[in-house]
Amino acid sequence: NLSQVGNQEDSSSEDTSSNGNGCSNKPALPPRPRSINIEPS
Repeated sequence: NLSQVGNQEDSSSEDTSSNGNGCSNKPALPPRPRSINIEPS
């Protein structure tokens, strides 16, 4: 079961990684650092 679940998870991760656009770009990351920068400011 663990092996299967891990495999499935890996498959999902690989799929997203394959896209690169979503995982590589990490659109959620840029907005985060900006918010943090504004907070301390």
